[in-house]
Amino acid sequence: MAGVLFWLLIPMATVLCVTALIFFLRALIGRHAGWMYYVLLLVFLLQPFVQIFTMPQIFAYNHIFGMFPGLSWDQTQPPFTTLLLYRLSTLSYVGMMLAATAVVAARRRHALTRRVVHRNIALFVPALAAVLGSLFFSDTLGFSTSYAYLERQLGSTFRSGDIRIVYDSTVVSPENIRFIADEHQFQFERVCEELGVEWNGTLTAYLYPDNQRKKRLLGTESSELARPWRREIHITYDTWTSALKHEIVHVVAGEFGPFINRAPFLRVLGLTEGLAMAIEWSWGNRTLHQHSAAMLAQDILPSVQGCIGTAGFITNSSSVSYVSAGSFTRWMIDTLGMPVVRRAYTADDVEGVTGLSYAEWDQRWRVFLHTVPRRRPDSIATAYAFRRPSLFSAECPRVVTERTREAAAALAARDAARAETLY
Repeated sequence: MAGVLFWLLIPMATVLCVTALIFFLRALIGRHAGWMYYVLLLVFLLQPFVQIFTMPQIFAYNHIFGMFPGLSWDQTQPPFTTLLLYRLSTLSYVGMMLAATAVVAARRRHALTRRVVHRNIALFVPALAAVLGSLFFSDTLGFSTSYAYLERQLGSTFRSGDIRIVYDSTVVSPENIRFIADEHQFQFERVCEELGVEWNGTLTAYLYPDNQRKKRLLGTESSELARPWRREIHITYDTWTSALKHEIVHVVAGEFGPFINRAPFLRVLGLTEGLAMAIEWSWGNRTLHQHSAAMLAQDILPSVQGCIGTAGFITNSSSVSYVSAGSFTRWMIDTLGMPVVRRAYTADDVEGVTGLSYAEWDQRWRVFLHTVPRRRPDSIATAYAFRRPSLFSAECPRVVTERTREAAAALAARDAARAETLY
């Protein structure tokens, strides 16, 4: 049933919107409608990128494709009620375009009567009211999150040195926010020193009171993130200590990062996260090198191109990509020095800057990992952390949930063999 509803809300509403748009353009400008349609389609497709880049949210709603849930490691369903309300606003646009199309077409046929006008006004005006309401209350309805709305929802601001923290004072006490600010300043100064950056300005931290509020306002429940181009980080109150240094690295590295997003992503996306992991250094109860040496021993360590290159970093599981990229980047820093790694980061290119191919780097890195003392036993921990499939090849969580229900029903029916197979 849920699948049918999502199908109705996403592709079905898209078909209605696109069809109404084509009818409207053909009635309005005739044979040039095709060119205008493609221009408008391009604008619609660019809208999510502009919205995500200029606003806090990582999600975007769009009248053509429905919604983009955002690039995060969450595996939760999009908010159905919000999507339903947004697609109702899409149908309001459809109503406006159909009413306008009918009036324009009737005028061209010289058949525009008062009855036609009144009938289409009765459709156009309520649809226009719904559209204006959806635009005016976009933040409240969950279609977007502006910075003004985000700061109103969190409610309080604390400044200390280079740090500005936006937080919920009903959750964080005055004593605790001072401690949090001091820790931000301490980690920030350490990162600036290690990366060799002379900072001038303010780093803003948005501290969400819980995962549910972060999911609603930011669009992710399990991920913490940074926006280097805006010098800001987004973290959760319960987990800020474990994520703080990592996210600060992204922002500080943005001072020498490439492109408009201030971070590599075309060729060496793995270096973006690898640098943050390398400076953060710890991951669980082993070093990044120990984890990578264990993966090498179990033949699950990706190549340098497979963890630093954009395609490899994305297609591996998150744990494998982050840890292996962090280990390789840390080894590069220790081997070549931070200035070389900074140049590779700025150029979005490891091979061109260092003069060595991925194959040569891979061989040297693996020789180094063979010298890393491993903590034993590490086979179970390594298998648990790194043998899980990537997000692109993992079984859908909803499939797992459904199979669990089937297994419970089989067990209740005393069909132990089938229940065991399903479980």
